[in-house]
Amino acid sequence: MSNDLSNNTSKNISEYSGLQFAIELSAQSTRTGLTRCFVGILRQCYQLHAIALYRAEYGQTIEAKRNLELADVRIVDFLSSADHEPLPLHGIQGAYRSVTDSTPVEVKNGRLTTSYFPIHGCGNVCEILAVTHKRQTLLNLELLQSLLTLYENLLNIFNLAERDSLTNLLNRKAFDKTIVQIHNKEHQNFITRSQHHFVYLALIDLDHFKRINDQFGHLYGDEVLIGFARLMEQSFRHHDWIFRYGGEEFAVIIEDVSPEHIELVLNRFREKVEQHHFPFAGKITISIGCVHIEGGAPSPLTIDKADKALYYSKEHGRNQVSVYETLLRKGEVVEPASTEADITLFQSS
Repeated sequence: MSNDLSNNTSKNISEYSGLQFAIELSAQSTRTGLTRCFVGILRQCYQLHAIALYRAEYGQTIEAKRNLELADVRIVDFLSSADHEPLPLHGIQGAYRSVTDSTPVEVKNGRLTTSYFPIHGCGNVCEILAVTHKRQTLLNLELLQSLLTLYENLLNIFNLAERDSLTNLLNRKAFDKTIVQIHNKEHQNFITRSQHHFVYLALIDLDHFKRINDQFGHLYGDEVLIGFARLMEQSFRHHDWIFRYGGEEFAVIIEDVSPEHIELVLNRFREKVEQHHFPFAGKITISIGCVHIEGGAPSPLTIDKADKALYYSKEHGRNQVSVYETLLRKGEVVEPASTEADITLFQSS
């Protein structure tokens, strides 16, 4: 691609300045607003046939080893309609290099050229910008790269706001947004992609964590939390979502696991934690409560069910896994009634 500008592109760009770009982008108060503003500026500056911005669903990062090899991980264009269009990374020549080496790649298709630019966040590629233009359209790469860098820097501010500063896991704010997205009707294909596809929410509590803080101090207590977070990252899959829910409580959203295996999966993790030696603290145990996420159900209702299962584990000896549906069948818990307050408690941004 050439660094020269077409006459029409030059005319559009002359109406702006770098300062104006920065003012417009930095004035956005939400990630969605930032994205729309960025795309709007690109459309005004360039004669583009099409523009798309791809992100792994529910805020995951785009990793070559995961997204090029696993068919069940969707990279979707979130500028499109609710019927998201996935980006088939494995079918794009140079996509692996683009994601791993952070270099843009071009794909030519007749009179059109699509350029893919990786955008960084959370220590990895978090989005991919795809601009499609006619072969004769000339792009100003220097300006485009400056806009990408500005957008990337501002995007990282939003990303950092959704990361726990101690463990670097996704935080409670990110959890609230993710659970609402999963329940949202426009994401029902995520819940019901196949008759064997299930999604579970598990809440995990470190047993007697207060004793660790009291005996060794909060500094060593923080080290336990960091070590536990790393165990979670090592134990769960790339396409599961791991959160620090608050204090010594964590959450994980587990995709594509059957009702017959969810307890086995969580017990395997519980046993791994029990066998792990934490510096100074030694051995610790965890209690877990989980529930199947049903499409269309209010998010607070799902969280309440997982919390009831967690409470049951803690009240019946700790160091165990309790599945809400199993407890319900046994009559150990009572199905909570859905209320209007449940439905309006969380609002997606």
